Amino acid sequence: MQWKDLGSKLLDFVSIDRPLWLLAASVALALVLYLIGIPLYSIPVIASKYPEIFPAAFAILFALSIYGKSPSEGPRHNLLKMYLVAMLMSYVTIAAVAAPPGFYTAIASPSTVSQFVNEVETFRSTYTTLPAMSFAIFTHNLEIDLLSYVPVAGAALFGFSMMDTSSLVWAAGASSMMAGNQLWYAYVLSVLLAPDTFTEFSSYAIAVVGGYALYHALSTGDRRGIWISLALLAASVALLYASAMLEAWLILYVGA
Repeated sequence: MQWKDLGSKLLDFVSIDRPLWLLAASVALALVLYLIGIPLYSIPVIASKYPEIFPAAFAILFALSIYGKSPSEGPRHNLLKMYLVAMLMSYVTIAAVAAPPGFYTAIASPSTVSQFVNEVETFRSTYTTLPAMSFAIFTHNLEIDLLSYVPVAGAALFGFSMMDTSSLVWAAGASSMMAGNQLWYAYVLSVLLAPDTFTEFSSYAIAVVGGYALYHALSTGDRRGIWISLALLAASVALLYASAMLEAWLILYVGA
């Protein structure tokens, strides 16, 4: 009984309704995992795989923040607040929380960073027209968007994608710093400030909110909630397409 009470209190602590506590828990999780991973630097086989722990742990934390309690244990989360907190988590993760896993990846698995950079460069050289590049970006991101709509698993996927992408961005910057580039942080800032970062993560966040609306509707028999969830899914897909167009335009014509 005591363990159940402890678990309930922990779920209250990381609830999405308490964004500051959730952010604090995210920072603590990233730092603890980094400290645990430091001794593994001497074991290359394990160290190269260890960075995968960061997004996996973050995925579980984020999913628990939304689905930690059943609908019968309390009122439904406010959907707008859920979206805003999801976006807050995205930006804080890109700006700071992903720094520890990013530096860890740069040190323990430089081949992962090289592969990431090469994939970006190959993508940009392969698609040289706006329609081709925007369609390629859209189809690639659509899978993530649709899966983000799946109740419970979608929130975990969004959390995983949030941390995985952000840590790779930080890893690229950290590798640049270790190579002596004084403007190593420019890559992180360019992603953080890019308008397509906002639209892309917004589409995923809306899909996650739609998935939660669907989960709550199916759990409580609220038919209106099902239509709301479908409308949110449609909005997320439309925004994702606009985001792909914007990202392709920035890459091709602005050099972003």
